[in-house]
Amino acid sequence: MIGAPLAIEGLSVGFGGAPVVDDVTFDVRPGEVMALLGANGAGKSSLLKAIIGLNPAASGRILFDGADITRLKPERRARLGIGYVPEGRRVFPGMSVRDNLEVASFAATVPRTRLVERVFDLFPQLRTKSAERAWRLSGGQQQMLAIGRALMGEPRLLLLDEPSLGLSPRLTAEVMATVRAIAAGGTGVLLAEQAALGALETADRGVWLRLGRLEARGGAPELRTLLTADSDFPGNPLATGGSDL
Repeated sequence: MIGAPLAIEGLSVGFGGAPVVDDVTFDVRPGEVMALLGANGAGKSSLLKAIIGLNPAASGRILFDGADITRLKPERRARLGIGYVPEGRRVFPGMSVRDNLEVASFAATVPRTRLVERVFDLFPQLRTKSAERAWRLSGGQQQMLAIGRALMGEPRLLLLDEPSLGLSPRLTAEVMATVRAIAAGGTGVLLAEQAALGALETADRGVWLRLGRLEARGGAPELRTLLTADSDFPGNPLATGGSDL
């Protein structure tokens, strides 16, 4: 795990004594997209929330740049360089696109106007909508804005929870292309998705969760082969005729 900004070591997360994430270990390297895969209820969101500090770890460690951050508060983790985009495109609907971005720059070390321009370069649609209130944006544009808000903190690790949820195939492709561009700039990306095969088209590597446990890991081509060739693989959405293709 040398050189990995994020290293998860034997992490377990539980509520009321029941584990929802159970002894999970993996890392995310600079400039790569790591897919965090699994069906609904597999523990993906709970794991992301544990990494950002919203869910307490029952056991195990979360390392960022080699330092143990398992007990740090969420705001400390954000200032260290961890960005988080939760499921549901959470933006301030009554504020303009530009204001949504600027208020998210609390952890930035460069002028926020420069950061806003970087976001607009990644998402040209937001530049043309910069003065509009966020509630007027399409679902895809709101997702772009949510990602842009996370980028205002200059993260070295970006956590994305189901960014394609509810988007058309065209908008999903646009968002995923931007995810690749973010990683190309050196940021590690942890991409949680139910749409496994689509996510693996974007990712470099992936891990597969089932009922909170890590069932498989490997390069994206390897996991794609596993999912398409082994319909009996535990939790495989294709085994039940899922629409993951």
